[in-house]
Amino acid sequence: MNLKLGALLLAMPLFAASAAVTSHAGETAYSASASAAPVRAAGANACCAFVTAGESVVLERAAVKMDIESLPALGKDDPLADYGAYVQTEYSLYNPADEAVQMQFLLPVYRPEYLAAGQTPSCELTLDGAPLERRVRHCFAGYYDPEPDPESGAERIKGTFDAIYCAEELIVREYRFSVSVPESVKGTDDFMLMLGLSCNPLRTRIVSDRGMRSHTENGDIWIYFDVERTDSFSLYAVGEPPRFLQTAVCSTAGYPLSEARADCTQTDYPYRTFALRDYDASSGISEEDWQNGFSQMLSENTGSGYLVYVSPTLTAENFMRWYEYGFEIPAGERVTHTVKTPIYPTCIGNSAYEYEYLLSPAFRFSSFGELSVDIRTPYSCRRGTLDLQTEEGGYALTRDSLPMCELSFTLERAPSDAPRPAGLSPSVKLAIIILSAVVGAVGIGAAAYFVTARRKRPRGGKKE
Repeated sequence: MNLKLGALLLAMPLFAASAAVTSHAGETAYSASASAAPVRAAGANACCAFVTAGESVVLERAAVKMDIESLPALGKDDPLADYGAYVQTEYSLYNPADEAVQMQFLLPVYRPEYLAAGQTPSCELTLDGAPLERRVRHCFAGYYDPEPDPESGAERIKGTFDAIYCAEELIVREYRFSVSVPESVKGTDDFMLMLGLSCNPLRTRIVSDRGMRSHTENGDIWIYFDVERTDSFSLYAVGEPPRFLQTAVCSTAGYPLSEARADCTQTDYPYRTFALRDYDASSGISEEDWQNGFSQMLSENTGSGYLVYVSPTLTAENFMRWYEYGFEIPAGERVTHTVKTPIYPTCIGNSAYEYEYLLSPAFRFSSFGELSVDIRTPYSCRRGTLDLQTEEGGYALTRDSLPMCELSFTLERAPSDAPRPAGLSPSVKLAIIILSAVVGAVGIGAAAYFVTARRKRPRGGKKE
């Protein structure tokens, strides 16, 4: 009986301490989750200048220097308040030809998702120490791929898209449909507008900003739109107008409704007017780039060869910024071209920071000499794609060829920079003190009991 009572006394403070610790842990977890920084925030790659003309020039040396003295702090109003990391690339270029070569470059401006709206990363461009003039360009970046690679971005800026949108004096015909279903049609307020049409897929694109379904039957295309009892919307034909075979309002089961009406009016206007219908003059994007971006958007949303579904509306957020610039290298001369841009890591909490610098555009030069990488940072490098050597003040690398991968590495904060865990709450401390006292008392009592019991045990062993 005494042993059972001792065990019970020993267990009671354990239960109490367990409940207190569990309660405190729950409070800590809740408060941490309520104020925690985002788990992951996408950064922005830095990139070699992308040469678009003058590839015959030799890139004798590329010296990449990164200065990362601080790291972004997610969860703050301004994560970049104390951040100013940059990458500077110095290109040593040689023109071996007997005549001057005109170089042309594109430099992508990638944005991290934690950069405040309205802020644009800046860059410095020089040739033998003198500033270079540059032109701001934009390309359609897509709805779901906001950072196209340099190769595809350069193609988009040049206007490489569906050839039909490049035709001179291209006309758009707008078909404005007005649907009306009388109240005498009972049972539902959901209907379909059915259009049967025929067109030349090489000369016509059918564009809609409303979702549609379609199928081909007997060589003709049938398109279906969901409509309400009273509804209106537009359908656009870019290029040669189609031939309409039938227009009817149907039930959702596909049966034509004779009581319903579908009136249509037509308006023709230049394709440029159509492409610039949502143009934002305050965006800083030129009309030329906006029109090219609109054409690229139509090209990438084309299905069945000629049906184009456009949603949502094109906005300035769907464009990516580039710098376009150039300079001349005289015959047999060498020049030094320097590019300095900010570099933003992908942040994993406030502990790991993934950096990436695109080296692959340098493959476009006729030949490549030496690559040197110098990373100045007080933070430890956990891993990377290249064998970076530790040295005082950071990491470095030198090689006599261009690697067949991009330069990427992960920095992490030192333990002294990491947030420290919160201390124990008063309730937990009290539970531990009580537990220690009770365990000590029960231990002393148990020891005394066993000593007393041993003294009372009969001597001489068992009786036979």
